[in-house]
Amino acid sequence: MIDESFSVKGVHFEYASNLETTGFNQTKTNGGPIDEGKYVLI
Repeated sequence: MIDESFSVKGVHFEYASNLETTGFNQTKTNGGPIDEGKYVLI
């Protein structure tokens, strides 16, 4: 199940805290830094 998502210049990203991945998966409800209006570095 995907918990959160965002788009950067038309590229969509999804992530969830309950999935084991080698990439980013820290949702806002679990203290993650991504929030609406913030800049991200990809």
